[in-house]
Amino acid sequence: MIDLQTRIDLRRESLAELKAEYAELWDSWKVVESKAQPIAALAGVFLAGAFAYVGQLKGASTAEHVILLTIVALLIAGIVFALSAIWITDVSSPYLSSEGIDEIDDLLGASADSAELQLRRERMIQAAIKRWTGACNETRSALVNKRQLLNHCLLTLCSAAGFCVPLVLLMIYGRTGN
Repeated sequence: MIDLQTRIDLRRESLAELKAEYAELWDSWKVVESKAQPIAALAGVFLAGAFAYVGQLKGASTAEHVILLTIVALLIAGIVFALSAIWITDVSSPYLSSEGIDEIDDLLGASADSAELQLRRERMIQAAIKRWTGACNETRSALVNKRQLLNHCLLTLCSAAGFCVPLVLLMIYGRTGN
């Protein structure tokens, strides 16, 4: 059987690893949001360009109208996906310092022998591990959602860009009669 001090040391290592994982998750969170912001702005610029192009549609074919409508719909969807990716998402905090202070006060305030104090210390670390694990899981889940939204945004913008090619070809060759 593993002695109490070894168990405490192992639990402290686990807690340190969870804290590092949580920090990595938040770094990834920031990266996703920092990518979504300029993508939303870029999509907005292209959307403004699409609306400016609407004024040139006099005498345009039905195909041009349909392609432009498709591009506008894709750009709007891309903006919605990007904004959804940067939307504020609440996730639980793993550990509040006030909780830690209260737990330590409870631990130190208990009149018990050294062995009982060590057992309480281990339980306190176990409780912290559970909180950090829950926070990591919740953050990871929300981060996966944000990444999916960013991917959807990029796919819709790539699709909108793809529809620009036939629109340009129709503008050049469809109106000149070539």
